Amino acid sequence: IKIRKFEDKKIKILDLSTKLNKENLPNILKYLNQNKEIKGLDLSSNNLADNDLKIIIDFLRTNQTLLTINLNNNHITNKFMPDLAQVVKENIVLKEINLQNNLLVDQRSTFLS
Repeated sequence: IKIRKFEDKKIKILDLSTKLNKENLPNILKYLNQNKEIKGLDLSSNNLADNDLKIIIDFLRTNQTLLTINLNNNHITNKFMPDLAQVVKENIVLKEINLQNNLLVDQRSTFLS
């Protein structure tokens, strides 16, 4: 686990790429809701699936500090994309979600309408 700086060097990112024990995901997200310094979360390459995304979506509904989350290279499908799209609309703080290299079918116009 490491904390790295974001592009502007003032934003801290919790880097859990390839290192996450999925059983700890709820506790990590709870910690992030209490920590106002960490602005990014890298969960790439952790074999996260739809049930994990649901936990992340619930976290994003209440979190008001995270600016970016990297979910690249996991096993996320379209199952909860409508819920994620709604959270993106409602969460005015969140600026970026990376969902590249997942099991998604491109339906952007459906999710963001």
